[in-house]
Amino acid sequence: MEKLLYFAYGSNMDLDQMAFRCPDGEVVGVVRVDDYRLTFCGNSSAGVATILPQVGSHVDGVLWRISQKDEKNLDFYEGYPRLYGKESLEVTDSNGQKITAMAYIMNSPYRESPAPPAPRYMEVIMDGCCQHEINPVPMLQEAKRLQKEYEARLSQLKTHKKKASRDDRRPKMIERLKGVEPMYKTMSAVLLLACLVGCGAQPSESQSAPSSSMTQSEAASDSQTEGNSQATPTPAPASSAQDPSSAGSQPIQTPEPATTSEPTESTEQAAETSGSNAATTAYGAVPFELAAGTDKWWYIDSSDSAYWAVQENINAIRAEAGLPALTMDESLSEAASDRCESFVAGGAFDHSGMTTRSEICARGPLRSASEVCEAWKGSPDHYANIVSPDFTTMGVSCWFCDTADGQYTYWTVTFG
Repeated sequence: MEKLLYFAYGSNMDLDQMAFRCPDGEVVGVVRVDDYRLTFCGNSSAGVATILPQVGSHVDGVLWRISQKDEKNLDFYEGYPRLYGKESLEVTDSNGQKITAMAYIMNSPYRESPAPPAPRYMEVIMDGCCQHEINPVPMLQEAKRLQKEYEARLSQLKTHKKKASRDDRRPKMIERLKGVEPMYKTMSAVLLLACLVGCGAQPSESQSAPSSSMTQSEAASDSQTEGNSQATPTPAPASSAQDPSSAGSQPIQTPEPATTSEPTESTEQAAETSGSNAATTAYGAVPFELAAGTDKWWYIDSSDSAYWAVQENINAIRAEAGLPALTMDESLSEAASDRCESFVAGGAFDHSGMTTRSEICARGPLRSASEVCEAWKGSPDHYANIVSPDFTTMGVSCWFCDTADGQYTYWTVTFG
């Protein structure tokens, strides 16, 4: 079997991640590429690694020997050819030998958008550095620099976040950016499947390699053009009664959220498929009443029935397929919330900022856990993630708003 030399400088240095993505991969050794620097770009507050030309700098990384099947898997995970392109680079090993290897390097315009990496993503990179005794300091310094720049940009945009205590359900809100016109005057369930994001799980044996799956650009929108699959800034839909000049100002009155009831084992059934082994779907309505008229984004957490209803729905679908249930992981839910926050802030609605093993996402006027889970179940790529035997844990997040112009949500489920 013909194999390819691949230079990894980011999260693909990690042995566990590569064992999952590239089962045939073999470590050749630690190498470096000269006249390049490492940075993070691409997606609002959750950038991913790339290397850019810079005379006098160098980037250390891991040289892998991978199979053609492994390369197809990496094409899928790296968003090739949309997010990343492939280039042949000359790398140098510890003996000074020059070797030609393939590397994924971010395409324009994504690489023109610097962004700090998510903490979980950096943890994977740090694991890879430790495993191969690579100095992590340059990466940490770059991440810190980008985080400061990101915070400065948020300050300039006068983005306001209110963080309440967990007992108050932590309503997380972002002020509408000043001068941005409301995007969503009308919303219809017809847009549901067109707004579903594709999946990031490793293709199973029954599902052919990524070449037969949706690519990340296709996954972002089955029927939209590629241009439409790029998210534009997404403020909460503006109330028609609000004076446009007040957009971005502080709220006159801070809403006091009421604590929702504890999650029950099974809430109202919204849909049930036919057959004796059919999966039932717990309802789990989004608490839009908390956000009504505020022009702000809120999010659910473990005190909401909708949070647990997503888990019930996912596990019901898995049970129908003869698979064990997934347990909730708080860190995965935090990662899912970060993904939804990045979409709300105007980040690309695709998988370029994924920081977990896999994820499924959706957006639109999806008012309950059952609505979004039924939509995911009806999409082959999303369903393949849900019924993957490789996953044991999951996280859930939903960000939502409710104004005079309508209701809107972003949903993410992360897998581990």
